[in-house]
Amino acid sequence: MTQHLLHGRLASALAAAATLALAAPALAATATSNFNVTASVTNNCTITSTTLAFGAYDPLVANATTALDAAGSVDITCTKGAATTIGLNAGGNSATHTTTHTVPQHTTPTTPSNGNGHGK
Repeated sequence: MTQHLLHGRLASALAAAATLALAAPALAATATSNFNVTASVTNNCTITSTTLAFGAYDPLVANATTALDAAGSVDITCTKGAATTIGLNAGGNSATHTTTHTVPQHTTPTTPSNGNGHGK
């Protein structure tokens, strides 16, 4: 009986080994294809600015002959091809000056944007 069990185990082991040896290896195949990608970009602009604070203006003494200068910034970022018009008016406190000033339009940026709306 022991011999019969041994013979059965040996036959099973040989059958398993033969099955594994004859089995075709699994190979991964690679295929490529091209596909079209489209997008529709809406023309849009954003505008941000900083405060232009002149501080105390003294037209009689300190600023009688010296201008009071100040600096601020206006950042405008638009999608490529967006039509823009930028204008400056006389402001809310001008009683006599009503002329509107137009900023010349650039068709290409003067300084490339770094992605956050600021050049450099």
